Amino acid sequence: MILGADFTHWQSLVNTEKLRSNGVKFAIVKAGEVLVTKPQKPLYTDGLHDRNIRELKRVGIICGDYYYFHPSAGASKQARHYAEIYFRNPPNLPPVIDVEDGDRLKPAEVGRQLLAFIAELSQRIGRQPIIYSRNSFLVNQAANPDWSSGTLFWIARYAPKIGDLSPKIKPNVVMWQFTDRMKLPGLTLLDGNYWLRSLEELNQLAKGGSTQPPVNPAPEPEYRSGRVLVSALNVRDQPSSLGKVVGSLHRGEVVPILSIVKTYWAEIGSGRYIAIKGASGTYVELIETSQVKLGFSPMRKTIERMLEGIYLKQKK
Repeated sequence: MILGADFTHWQSLVNTEKLRSNGVKFAIVKAGEVLVTKPQKPLYTDGLHDRNIRELKRVGIICGDYYYFHPSAGASKQARHYAEIYFRNPPNLPPVIDVEDGDRLKPAEVGRQLLAFIAELSQRIGRQPIIYSRNSFLVNQAANPDWSSGTLFWIARYAPKIGDLSPKIKPNVVMWQFTDRMKLPGLTLLDGNYWLRSLEELNQLAKGGSTQPPVNPAPEPEYRSGRVLVSALNVRDQPSSLGKVVGSLHRGEVVPILSIVKTYWAEIGSGRYIAIKGASGTYVELIETSQVKLGFSPMRKTIERMLEGIYLKQKK
């Protein structure tokens, strides 16, 4: 197993060179949270986050960050805040959602808010988040929802073995937090973790890949167009909610789909992108090639003109 650590500003200025000399291959640091116990519910960013990411990169340790999730604070608010922190100096690993507080909500509502946060964060950052929690919390206090395909888990259990896991979680557990009192020479006490797969898979994930290539995967559907389902949909110059708005589309409009990007975005031509899904649901209905025959369709000229940007309403 491959050794890792996680820490926050509470551990003060962690010496990353000593982490490396003690064999730590990856480290995850706190990004922030919404302080729900404060009257104004302010947005909190860990004061050492940027320094920690910078120092981990400097010494060559694979780095990530996590956001402490509050189901009562709203998915969009937290996703916006986390994305802002994440993109200041993007870490190597996908975003991590720390799930250990139910805010006195019913388990079904905790699970619903968590799935909404996952969807919103995936759209904003363009990477599928990793879920950190205890197995018992996810099952009993978050209702163990239907996780998206490819969702990875980081499970906390302070024991000699990781223990029994839910069948919905077990196949995708990639990290185990085995202690909150790891003592390494020259360092304060840290949370200790193991990466449970190969170093090659850790490096692949750090480079933006997946750790779970499917065996004999079924061919992906080939899409050639999409129908807008919402009243107004922004067109952006990159596949991210941080991209510049360069136009808009409206309900019922059919647009060309050149490719699917980062799972939740579609390229529609001329370097323009639209979101397919988000926290509030599906924005675009994808139409497979078999359902659309462009060769002799009256839609053809419309699509060609849209590719030229004629039908996009430029933002003024």
